[in-house]
Amino acid sequence: MFNDAIQLLKENQDCLNILRHYALQEKPAEEEEEKSTWTKRLYEQAEHAEENEADPSCEAHGLLIAYGYLDIELAGRDAGIHYRLSGAGKKALAQMETQLTTQDDQRLAS
Repeated sequence: MFNDAIQLLKENQDCLNILRHYALQEKPAEEEEEKSTWTKRLYEQAEHAEENEADPSCEAHGLLIAYGYLDIELAGRDAGIHYRLSGAGKKALAQMETQLTTQDDQRLAS
Protein backbone atom coordinates (compact mmCIF):
# COMPACT_ATOMS: atom_id res chain seq x y z
CA MET A 1 0.00 0.00 0.00
CA PHE A 2 2.81 2.42 0.86
CA ASN A 3 4.32 2.01 -2.61
CA ASP A 4 0.92 2.83 -4.15
CA ALA A 5 0.78 5.96 -2.03
CA ILE A 6 4.28 6.98 -3.12
CA GLN A 7 3.14 6.48 -6.71
CA LEU A 8 0.40 9.05 -6.01
CA LEU A 9 3.06 11.65 -5.26
CA LYS A 10 5.08 10.71 -8.33
CA GLU A 11 2.08 11.09 -10.62
CA ASN A 12 0.37 14.08 -9.02
CA GLN A 13 2.46 17.24 -8.66
CA ASP A 14 -0.40 19.02 -6.85
CA CYS A 15 -0.35 16.40 -4.08
CA LEU A 16 3.42 16.71 -3.71
CA ASN A 17 3.25 20.51 -3.63
CA ILE A 18 0.50 20.47 -1.00
CA LEU A 19 2.49 18.11 1.22
CA ARG A 20 5.51 20.40 0.86
CA HIS A 21 3.36 23.40 1.82
CA TYR A 22 2.10 21.79 5.01
CA ALA A 23 5.60 20.55 5.84
CA LEU A 24 6.78 24.18 5.76
CA GLN A 25 4.12 25.04 8.35
CA GLU A 26 5.66 22.62 10.87
CA LYS A 27 7.25 24.13 13.95
CA PRO A 28 10.44 22.70 15.41
CA ALA A 29 9.70 20.13 18.14
CA GLU A 30 11.43 22.21 20.81
CA GLU A 31 9.07 25.16 20.14
CA GLU A 32 5.90 23.19 20.60
CA GLU A 33 4.87 20.03 22.43
CA GLU A 34 2.96 18.75 19.40
CA LYS A 35 5.20 18.11 16.44
CA SER A 36 2.54 19.01 13.87
CA THR A 37 0.83 22.36 13.58
CA TRP A 38 -2.79 22.75 12.49
CA THR A 39 -3.09 25.29 9.69
CA LYS A 40 -5.78 26.64 7.43
CA ARG A 41 -6.25 25.02 4.06
CA LEU A 42 -3.95 25.89 1.21
CA TYR A 43 -5.98 27.47 -1.57
CA GLU A 44 -4.41 27.73 -4.98
CA GLN A 45 -6.99 29.50 -7.07
CA ALA A 46 -5.90 30.46 -10.57
CA GLU A 47 -5.50 34.23 -10.95
CA HIS A 48 -8.24 34.51 -13.55
CA ALA A 49 -10.49 31.66 -12.41
CA GLU A 50 -14.22 32.00 -12.71
CA GLU A 51 -16.01 32.47 -9.39
CA ASN A 52 -18.01 29.27 -9.87
CA GLU A 53 -14.92 27.22 -10.77
CA ALA A 54 -13.85 24.59 -8.23
CA ASP A 55 -10.66 24.99 -6.24
CA PRO A 56 -8.07 22.95 -8.17
CA SER A 57 -6.52 21.67 -4.94
CA CYS A 58 -9.77 20.04 -3.70
CA GLU A 59 -9.08 16.72 -5.40
CA ALA A 60 -5.46 16.69 -4.24
CA HIS A 61 -6.46 17.43 -0.62
CA GLY A 62 -9.03 14.63 -0.80
CA LEU A 63 -6.48 12.15 -2.11
CA LEU A 64 -3.97 13.10 0.58
CA ILE A 65 -6.60 12.66 3.29
CA ALA A 66 -7.69 9.31 1.81
CA TYR A 67 -4.10 8.03 1.79
CA GLY A 68 -3.61 9.21 5.37
CA TYR A 69 -1.03 11.87 4.49
CA LEU A 70 -3.06 14.75 5.92
CA ASP A 71 -4.98 14.93 9.17
CA ILE A 72 -8.03 17.19 9.39
CA GLU A 73 -9.72 18.95 12.27
CA LEU A 74 -12.97 20.89 12.31
CA ALA A 75 -11.84 24.07 14.01
CA GLY A 76 -15.32 25.54 14.32
CA ARG A 77 -18.15 26.93 12.28
CA ASP A 78 -16.36 30.16 11.43
CA ALA A 79 -12.81 28.82 11.30
CA GLY A 80 -13.53 25.85 9.02
CA ILE A 81 -11.30 22.84 8.60
CA HIS A 82 -7.64 22.85 9.57
CA TYR A 83 -5.00 20.50 8.20
CA ARG A 84 -1.66 19.10 9.25
CA LEU A 85 0.84 16.64 7.89
CA SER A 86 0.38 13.16 9.37
CA GLY A 87 3.23 10.85 10.33
CA ALA A 88 2.62 8.88 7.12
CA GLY A 89 2.68 12.14 5.16
CA LYS A 90 6.02 13.11 6.66
CA LYS A 91 7.46 9.69 5.83
CA ALA A 92 6.14 9.72 2.25
CA LEU A 93 7.39 13.26 1.66
CA ALA A 94 10.85 12.40 2.99
CA GLN A 95 11.00 9.32 0.76
CA MET A 96 9.91 11.32 -2.29
CA GLU A 97 12.43 14.07 -1.63
CA THR A 98 15.17 11.44 -1.31
CA GLN A 99 14.12 9.83 -4.60
CA LEU A 100 14.01 13.17 -6.37
CA THR A 101 17.43 14.15 -5.02
CA THR A 102 18.88 10.80 -6.11
CA GLN A 103 17.40 11.22 -9.60
CA ASP A 104 18.84 14.75 -9.86
CA ASP A 105 22.25 13.52 -8.72
CA GLN A 106 22.17 10.75 -11.32
CA ARG A 107 21.23 13.19 -14.09
CA LEU A 108 24.07 15.51 -13.12
CA ALA A 109 26.55 12.64 -13.05
CA SER A 110 25.55 11.57 -16.58
